[in-house]
Amino acid sequence: MNKKLLIPIMEIDSAWCLRGFSHTQYAQEYCVKILKIPMKYIVKSDLSRRGLNVEIEESEGLCTEVWYDNLLSLSKV
Repeated sequence: MNKKLLIPIMEIDSAWCLRGFSHTQYAQEYCVKILKIPMKYIVKSDLSRRGLNVEIEESEGLCTEVWYDNLLSLSKV
């Protein structure tokens, strides 16, 4: 089962900017480099006016991962 999260990127990172990147490319790069989400767990990511939408593939033991706890604490959904 996958978990959909909304990260209010504008609230947590006031310096973010698209700078000509595609929304999908920028969203995925932000997830991996800034939020430290391993690629194998990212099902889908994109940017919207509401923030960064991330769909994570849930698996056993995921709740013990530090990056997952951080992600949940940032999430509004």
